[in-house]
Amino acid sequence: GGSITTAPFSVIAGDIPSNINASTASGGNCGTSYAYQWQKSTDNIYFTNISGATSQNLIHSSGLTQSTYFRRAVNCGVDQSYTGSILISVFNPGSITSGDQTISYNTSPSSILATAASGGNCGTSYSYQWQSSLSGYYTDFTNIPSATGQNLTLSTPLTQTTYYRRMVTCGSTTSYTSNAVVKVIDMNSITTNTIRKAGVTDP
Repeated sequence: GGSITTAPFSVIAGDIPSNINASTASGGNCGTSYAYQWQKSTDNIYFTNISGATSQNLIHSSGLTQSTYFRRAVNCGVDQSYTGSILISVFNPGSITSGDQTISYNTSPSSILATAASGGNCGTSYSYQWQSSLSGYYTDFTNIPSATGQNLTLSTPLTQTTYYRRMVTCGSTTSYTSNAVVKVIDMNSITTNTIRKAGVTDP
């Protein structure tokens, strides 16, 4: 049935994996009339066919959201055989679960909570680094010193609206959670206007 020549690898959740390559089938009593069918599985036991994936190599057209095994079935006449399977491990950096916050000027926000990272090819050796930005633009984030835990606790009061995200490294792969924003409202800057009804004067 041939063999898969691509080594196992990991992708960031939602990304489209690289192609999986396999050698051509050989032997059998069908000449060279081999029929290929790629299959997938999340447990490496029960495999299902991938629609339209009938070439020698597998070209992915959509992103992966969970770690998945792939193999190729080969039919030669009435005979069927399989390659070994390959695991594409999906690296998920986790997500911020505590939501956005609105606080008063010069006060500290509540802790920012996030789920643990998962997947990837680093076991559970994830490296966390929290970052902040005043604009929320992805290139404007800078590391927060000593903020390397799963969650973020801020002890310094805030005077400006600030965006936060967590950078996660797994081996040579780095990914980020989505942003959480802590909106700061300065009550001293809000001007209160007295609205008078027409024809009414102060006593």
